[in-house]
Amino acid sequence: MLVFAPGRIRENFHLNVKGNELTVSYLPPEGFPRPEWVRREYSRGAFDRSLTLDETIDATNITAKYVDGVLQVSLPIIPGKETSSQEIQIS
Repeated sequence: MLVFAPGRIRENFHLNVKGNELTVSYLPPEGFPRPEWVRREYSRGAFDRSLTLDETIDATNITAKYVDGVLQVSLPIIPGKETSSQEIQIS
């Protein structure tokens, strides 16, 4: 999973697994400057995203790293629990 979050501080990301839910959040440090821009492409403020993990994900071995503005979260699959895929045509 890739989370595009440029201009953030690695230590302020938080990943948490509770039950079958993975939460990725970011909280900027206190006193972080918030300039009043006329136009900006993205916000550098806080965010919180959650997703449900199915039984094929090995939640105990999830890893993450923040490189060049992208948080890379590795969701390893438990061997033997892979699911089949199916392409769905769009009409």
